[in-house]
Amino acid sequence: MKPIFLGVVLRLDKDERLGLWTRLNGAMFQPYKDTVEGVWRFVSHGQDTSDLSREDLPHLWIVGSVHGNEAVGAVVLERLMMLAHRGELIEHGELTLVLGNPAAFLADQRYIDRDLNRAFGLTSASPSNVEAVRQAKLHSLLQSRPPQFVLDLHSVSSGDHGIIVYPRESSIWAERLGCLGTHFCYSKEHMAGETLIDAAHRYGAGAMVVECGHHHSPNTPIVALAHIQKLLHYFKMTSKALIDEPLPQVSIITRYRSTKMIRPYRGFKFLFPVETGSAIEAHVPYAIDARGEHVEDQPAWLMMPSLEVKPHDQDAGWLCSLEQITQV
Repeated sequence: MKPIFLGVVLRLDKDERLGLWTRLNGAMFQPYKDTVEGVWRFVSHGQDTSDLSREDLPHLWIVGSVHGNEAVGAVVLERLMMLAHRGELIEHGELTLVLGNPAAFLADQRYIDRDLNRAFGLTSASPSNVEAVRQAKLHSLLQSRPPQFVLDLHSVSSGDHGIIVYPRESSIWAERLGCLGTHFCYSKEHMAGETLIDAAHRYGAGAMVVECGHHHSPNTPIVALAHIQKLLHYFKMTSKALIDEPLPQVSIITRYRSTKMIRPYRGFKFLFPVETGSAIEAHVPYAIDARGEHVEDQPAWLMMPSLEVKPHDQDAGWLCSLEQITQV
């Protein structure tokens, strides 16, 4: 099977996903594989791989396909691994590349048993729950060698919005490293469970999610690489360019702050076409489910509404307030 190249529409069928996964686990990248499936570690040329505890060396995580149907992360990881293998990526420090949910990626599903990006607060791993086992393994890696920063790559099903997502604790990081003008700053109490970037914070890492655009957009890998490039440059891990032209400079950030998580029930659906940034009027129903209509007392804005809510989903998006920040 031919490699997946950037700049193409990201519609990977199951055979293409299996081919990509097979390449990642092939002989070329075997020397970089961690003991945990779907994890690879690269160190700068000349660095002693037996001594990875030096605090003066930067150590970053780049994660993709925590949601298995979002192929951009896996595609970009393959590109990064090719560059790192040829010695054309990092010049200083250590880079850990993680394919978040291999089982869901191969199945072309968001998750198998439960949303992995809401599962990092689980205290035990049930052998029958794919995501519970996976989060326990990633937790163990984060704890054993905490990185300075975790960049988690995602994509969206509605519109082609690029969005930077982070808890309040990462506001400064997001403003410093983000290339996009739309931000979603959430409160942890408005989440249905703990995310990967929340888990990273537990171990002292800075962290943010980049929703790079629509699942199938050819621009989505470019947005991902722009943020990776900015991150690697910030930590002085490389001076190389990963994209031909930088994304346009952002002067104004439109930041949505979560005020409420939308909790779906059986038969949940929005009553009109929605996407990130859709306005919700006060006292006007905007969704319905078996419990009745969803209505708010105050105007709000939608962030990442779910167009398809599965029976085990605990959230269907967020209601937010809106603010604008002038970048300097």
